[in-house]
Amino acid sequence: MRTYALPASWALGIIAVVLAGFRTDPYLEHVREIPPPHPYPGSTVLWIAAFITIQSAVAIAVLRPWSYHRSWGRAGVAATTSFGFLVLGIFTSMHAPPAHAIYLLWLLAAFIAMLGLFMHPVLHTARSSRGT
Repeated sequence: MRTYALPASWALGIIAVVLAGFRTDPYLEHVREIPPPHPYPGSTVLWIAAFITIQSAVAIAVLRPWSYHRSWGRAGVAATTSFGFLVLGIFTSMHAPPAHAIYLLWLLAAFIAMLGLFMHPVLHTARSSRGT
């Protein structure tokens, strides 16, 4: 299960971003007053797919899911990296197309998952050291 979780989240993120590219862009429609149909934001979707791929590759390289066993250090680095990508995503979100909004949701889910991976061994260690 743990070996396939990161590739599955990568695939879901790519699929969601590609599908979100087909939605109408409210900024183009209401602010810039460009009537639909809008062109598919191909370059935006490719950039977002590249960032999802980079973040997933970094998480796989850091966590090494095939040998992962409650390593708070690995999970802490992965959570920090995910937080950095989330901050960059938030900074670039003004007037962004719907694909970027989906990317932000994917980033938030990835950060929460990595934070959970970090907190689990930390809480387990704190609980076991309190009992001794």
